[in-house]
Amino acid sequence: MTRLRPGINPAARIRCFLGDEGGFVTHFALTVMILVILFAGLSVDTANAWRTRTHLQAAADAAAHAAVLALPDKKAALKAALELAGDNLGSRSRAIVANQVQFGHWNPRKRSFKKDATPLDAVRVVAMRAGTDSVPTFFLKFAGFKSWNVTVESVAYRQTDACVKPDISANGKITLYKENEFYKSYCIEAAQGVVLKDDNRFDDNNRIIVPALSDVSLPGGVTLSTQVGRGTADSSTTLTYRDVVETKSPIAAPYVGNVDALARKYLDPLYEGQPAYINTTAPVIKLPARDVRYTTFQPGRIYNITCDSSGTAQFYKETEARQVVIVSQCAMRIGKESKFQDVVLISTASGAQSIRFAKEVRLGRNDDCASGGGVEIYAAGDVVSDKELKVNGVYISAKGSVSLRNRENGIRGLTIAAAGNVSIRNKARFGTCKGSKEDNLTVAYVLVK
Repeated sequence: MTRLRPGINPAARIRCFLGDEGGFVTHFALTVMILVILFAGLSVDTANAWRTRTHLQAAADAAAHAAVLALPDKKAALKAALELAGDNLGSRSRAIVANQVQFGHWNPRKRSFKKDATPLDAVRVVAMRAGTDSVPTFFLKFAGFKSWNVTVESVAYRQTDACVKPDISANGKITLYKENEFYKSYCIEAAQGVVLKDDNRFDDNNRIIVPALSDVSLPGGVTLSTQVGRGTADSSTTLTYRDVVETKSPIAAPYVGNVDALARKYLDPLYEGQPAYINTTAPVIKLPARDVRYTTFQPGRIYNITCDSSGTAQFYKETEARQVVIVSQCAMRIGKESKFQDVVLISTASGAQSIRFAKEVRLGRNDDCASGGGVEIYAAGDVVSDKELKVNGVYISAKGSVSLRNRENGIRGLTIAAAGNVSIRNKARFGTCKGSKEDNLTVAYVLVK
């Protein structure tokens, strides 16, 4: 540091002052300290704001879900929302108050909420910390940022559409042949596309779900703008294929992948999933495959079919089975004109014909959609049928493909989940009943925002 001696002229004093570096480090340190505080503020205060936002989002989701469960009773729904908001945020919190819980209608296609609209099936909850309740900062307040305003919202809606769980789903392709009719929210989805042949008719809430619009193959001269409604209360005349088709990705069919494990469960009479008609105190009946054709199946019993050199369990013509569980280690061939009611069929054999139904087989009870009488089928390979198959409340899970040649309008209640393709050859009325797993398509309450 330079010091001035007496007698030096003023110009020299000024030059000396300008060259004086004393206190430079102090200025630099102050600058660095301010920058450190700012960066610390950005880190700490931003993290705190995001933590608050996450907390508010969870509270809003929970409140919306609780409220939609109580619909259409708005008073009960509001009470449920505010009680759960208080549980999550504290009873004194003002982040969710009554006027921030709104009721209305959710349009899943447009992904939009309309307040006070009908049908009343949705709740929107806004969680907010703003104004005097904003989130204070710790470090950024020194830079003039005293608080954050944080606002989130959640919408939950009551979904009764069958697409909560699709009625027919495939990881491959779904092909449906001529003149099919769809009712009652029936839904199909396929990861590799849907092929529709000739004339089809739909209700307004039917859905065809594919990864992209181009994955729908329509007959010649038919486009997505072609009208497909029947002109009823449930099927407006202006309904088009474009109204029915939705896109979603990924698509994964909910088939049973480990059929061996499922078979072991059903071979245990005390398995909690056993049908109510099974006598859980009776032993499992072991049955060699060669003896299947001569067997009269006893109601209430579990059958374990063991394989021989043929590798096939051949059921005789006109076999009737009722209230039984049949587990086979080999492929099953169901004879012509056989009738199954209240039956679980499981084949752990993989391959092209894990389970095959001959001509004119009837699966399920023709009871005008009454509960019970259905058939559940689980295959480690393909499920196929010859022509004139009749279906009344049937659930099929296939680790392979499903190919059915049904009688015209012979399908009343069918649910399919397949790892491969699904093909249904003849005219069908889908959705007049659901499949035998009647509880697999229930009301769901979906958080959408």
